[in-house]
Amino acid sequence: MSVENELAKFDIYPFEYIETEIGTKEVAITKAKNVFGNFTFYGERNNDNSNFKEVIKIPNQIENNSVQYTVVKINHSVFDHCERLEKLIVSPSVRKIDWGFWKFFNLASIEVDKDNPHYCSCDGVLFDKNRKTLIAYPNAKGSKYKIPDRVRKLNNKSFKGCIDLQELTLPDTITHIGANAFYGCMKLKEVILPDSLQKFGGYKGELSYLPPTIFKYKGKDYKINELAEIFGNQETRKKQ
Repeated sequence: MSVENELAKFDIYPFEYIETEIGTKEVAITKAKNVFGNFTFYGERNNDNSNFKEVIKIPNQIENNSVQYTVVKINHSVFDHCERLEKLIVSPSVRKIDWGFWKFFNLASIEVDKDNPHYCSCDGVLFDKNRKTLIAYPNAKGSKYKIPDRVRKLNNKSFKGCIDLQELTLPDTITHIGANAFYGCMKLKEVILPDSLQKFGGYKGELSYLPPTIFKYKGKDYKINELAEIFGNQETRKKQ
């Protein structure tokens, strides 16, 4: 436990936590420890598989030194490289999920408690509560996916690491596609974009994970950053 006027930091298996603000009794998960087989978190190997779990449920509350804390956030990269995790269950208290799924090769489902006011799950895919933003598609969900009609936005990194995704159908309601939404989708050959699209985030990262996807937009074919440049130029003209 930290001293007064510092953020509280502590471990309660299987996570490390940090207080979001001093004295709030609200914490974020900063690291997963010793529960996922070969990888615990990005860059750190764990050769002891005895604590391996295929299903992880985010706790609603935790107790440390007789003090109750509410788990409200999952920080970026907490679960990166959790290669054997099959199901993640999000508790009602979580109001911020700040990461993209990366190398979750066996993650087939993200479930959300029905009482969570910020997020929901539809057939194992993570959305905001109104189902207008697709936040994360599990890496092992399947090779084909049709995005529901009411969805307007694909979040940054929403399909990141979906190495088996081959066919993706977008509805006419889509207006925004975030940066690196298709990072590492190496089997995704073609995506037809609706005319309703207003923003396209493009790709930033290692060239080895640059998807070969051809994006068809208003009768023309584009590679990912060609299209991002077009939308970027449109945005610049609007501001002038």
